[in-house]
Amino acid sequence: RRLCHSRSAMLMLRIAVLFGLLETTRAESCLTLTGIIDGPLPDGKPKAAELFATCPVADASVYGIGVVNNGNGASGQDFALPSVAIAAGEYFYITDPASTSAFEQFLGFAADYGGGSILINGNDCLELWQAGSVVDVFGNITVDGTGQAWEYMDGWAYRVSGTGPDGATFVPTNWLYSGANALDGETTNAAAVIPFPLGTYSSGADAPASPSPPSIPPSPPLECTPITELQYLASLNSFGSVYLVCGWVTRVVYNGFFMQEEKIDPDDSIYSSGIFVYMGATSAGVVNGDAVEVKAALGQYGNLHQLTSSPIVTKTGAAERFFDPVELTLPVLNVNKLEALQSMLVSVQAGSGNTVVVSEYYNLDRYGEFVACASNDDDGRLYQFTARNAPDETDYAAHVVDLNSKCLTIDDNLSTQNPNPVKAGSVYPVDTASTLRGGSEVTTLIGPLYVNTGFGPYYRVQPESTADLVINQATNLRAAIPPSGRVGELRIASSNLLNYFLSVGTGSQFRGANSEAEFGRQVQKTLKALTTMNADIYCVVELENLAGNGAAIDLVDRLNTASPSRAYTAVSIEAGYDTIGTDAIKVDVLYDTNKLELVGHAILVDAGVNSSLLSQSVSGIIFDGLSRVPLAATFRSMSSGRALTVVVNHFKSKGGTGTGGDADQNNGAGSFNLVRTLSSKAVLEWLDGTPTGVTTDNILIVGDLNAYEMETPIATLTSSGYSDVTEDYSYLFSGQFGSLDYVFAKNGMNVRSASTWHVNADEPDLIDYNLDFGRSPALFDGSVPFRFSDHDPVIVELNLSPPTQLQAVLQGLQTLIESIFFCF
Repeated sequence: RRLCHSRSAMLMLRIAVLFGLLETTRAESCLTLTGIIDGPLPDGKPKAAELFATCPVADASVYGIGVVNNGNGASGQDFALPSVAIAAGEYFYITDPASTSAFEQFLGFAADYGGGSILINGNDCLELWQAGSVVDVFGNITVDGTGQAWEYMDGWAYRVSGTGPDGATFVPTNWLYSGANALDGETTNAAAVIPFPLGTYSSGADAPASPSPPSIPPSPPLECTPITELQYLASLNSFGSVYLVCGWVTRVVYNGFFMQEEKIDPDDSIYSSGIFVYMGATSAGVVNGDAVEVKAALGQYGNLHQLTSSPIVTKTGAAERFFDPVELTLPVLNVNKLEALQSMLVSVQAGSGNTVVVSEYYNLDRYGEFVACASNDDDGRLYQFTARNAPDETDYAAHVVDLNSKCLTIDDNLSTQNPNPVKAGSVYPVDTASTLRGGSEVTTLIGPLYVNTGFGPYYRVQPESTADLVINQATNLRAAIPPSGRVGELRIASSNLLNYFLSVGTGSQFRGANSEAEFGRQVQKTLKALTTMNADIYCVVELENLAGNGAAIDLVDRLNTASPSRAYTAVSIEAGYDTIGTDAIKVDVLYDTNKLELVGHAILVDAGVNSSLLSQSVSGIIFDGLSRVPLAATFRSMSSGRALTVVVNHFKSKGGTGTGGDADQNNGAGSFNLVRTLSSKAVLEWLDGTPTGVTTDNILIVGDLNAYEMETPIATLTSSGYSDVTEDYSYLFSGQFGSLDYVFAKNGMNVRSASTWHVNADEPDLIDYNLDFGRSPALFDGSVPFRFSDHDPVIVELNLSPPTQLQAVLQGLQTLIESIFFCF
């Protein structure tokens, strides 16, 4: 429906038209943007705008709407209004096609037009266009509204009567604001505590002032309601009522503050005595310890119970009070205890036999946050379920649930993305020199405990000072060089290159660097890492697989320039493999021709796989489109004359959605476990047939197998005469460590040393070659190898001569122990 000023206005319009009293054209706009709403219903609906006609509009299609998202400054008309007439004094409501039903549900009537795409959130701008020009605007189009005074997330903004249209310049004082989250928990505008004041705008100099919606609805004098009582009401989803809340400020953060009260019943451990007060961009003018009274509505945001809707904060003048943090022991015995401590100051402690360590830092560069978890593993890390246990549906489900009792996210007290500088926990500077390494012990963690389910599964803690967050980096120091010294005849390194692509760009076909600048950074890191490893043989994965073999040729040329005493080439170059398989990435073997002679090579495609294995594959394929095509190469050592065969692999990842036996069985092994297992079996059968034409007992199976230690692809190899020579982690995913990268030596080989160089998995990706999301280039240092990839390289030293009798006995015992460990 449309809301009209009066029927007399319509009558006067008709009379004016009859007598030709109205101008046929006007220089000024007849439409004014008067309201904008980001609703509280699912997916932020309804998303809508109100327009008001100050003079008659014969054809509304000369007007249009433009949306400017996230302050990107991209001004432009996105759609035109429909070709309808709008009388003077008439309101016109537009909404997004996906919001039409939500509009009617929340506002109680149908929108006038639901065919335009108003994809707005509470930080976006709206422009009103007329004949190619902006005639009115809400919001600063070059500023992201998040945290601004005009933010309207889950709320609204409404024009002050008698103002506008404002042209292309946003005039903040011409608008009223509900404040962010003012509509949280509301189901209809009519019943809202602070409703969208639709249809109340008046134009003209003599227009009555727009009714300013009260921050708090009129109510009788209130008495202080205990915070524990509010938390009880929140547990019943009883939101929207206004309360007077009394207590002391415990922490001031960028968008409000936490407050706490003395519990009436100290033994009450069910409901929290702390709560968050959401102020948006408005400063409450308080500091830690202030005694305050807050008059506000009880609301919820992302499961965080809060006082919201423009709180009225009064400092009472009572004596300061500083609460001692409540001890929170990880892992918690009952996750419900976290709810009972919501918004209270906590001091995180490690439980008996546990260590709280840095476990995840994927969002450190973009959001300034990291995850710390309690671990009772011998090396103080949290491991993937199948890194320590055989796949099992019941036990894996328990493992996933258990993570919520072990882990916390540490926030940085900023709403902005891509902070510069990056400060973990708001106090711990992180860059390429001062890193934040996984496995480092968190010895002190203090701050308010809260939850935001929209940004990860874990409860959060917000430190305030260096006294609140102490990380002992000495528990996991960087190793600038690989841990194994030169003790063998040959050094072999297996390494993931993080998509070494000569083709750069941002399309789906570009997996590596997005620009030449990024590729230059990638080259620096990669060469520093490879030359530091100083291997005789490099088994590499994630190399661009493009006709012409350009990536392999480029890498070899650069590696030789950086290693003047070496003379590297690649098996793909010497064997004439223009491409290997059909995947966008391939495997390859680089070797030093000063020390080794290539005497045989082969690749394994599905045509060479036993048909009985292929028939077990859900799709009928193993390597031609799922696992990458393996490459085998046999070398003869120029020093000993003995032969060595290496097979480099890159099995199908756990990502994606498989079907049948490749479907995720919810047992910890992920998707495509069947095809990875068949890949292991196919490689073993292939090796039994001496694919390179050279017989030798010195055989290494290496590469990224995308399977953790206790999964069937690994068990297939270790039960068939091969030993995992490192048994160490190489990869971090979702806060849990494990190995995806391996060197398997045929039993009886003379392996002198083996190690995983933890140069990547323990390092945050903010120091890698990428410049994503506006990352500061200053964070990068190409003179150090750290985070050249996301996988750690595995390095093996071996002699090609047979092991001594004692070495053979020890290796046999190791194989037996591995078999027993897998069975249990």
